[in-house]
This record gives sequence, C-alpha cells and structure tokens, in this order.
Amino acid sequence: MRLAEYNVVITKEIGMPAYYALRSKGVKILLAEGKTLREVLERAKKGELKEFPTEMAHEPRHHH
Repeated sequence: MRLAEYNVVITKEIGMPAYYALRSKGVKILLAEGKTLREVLERAKKGELKEFPTEMAHEPRHHH
C-alpha cells in the first residue's frame, strides 16, 4: 500500500464515533505500531502497518 494513494489516519486509539465517521468517508485507519513517530511513519511507508481493528475503537471519553 502506498500512503499517497489513500486518505489515512494512523493512531494508537480512536473513539467509535470518529472511527465510523472516518470509515464512512473512505478514510483508511491504521494502527500505529512503533516506539517513535519516525518508526511508525517508516513502517507506514513500507506498508507494514495493519488496519485498525474495529474492536479496539472505544466509547467516547470526553464531552463537547
């Protein structure tokens, strides 16, 4: 996967509302795996990151 070909969010966590809103717009959500931002971005460029698992999306933790 080439990152330039997608609208992508890379994160370690995400709330359910944001997860479903982004997915409905065709945004790919990837699980940030790495100790540093540099490492995560390098892994993303190489196509080594996995899609964010739906079951890891959590209930909202803050209120607007």
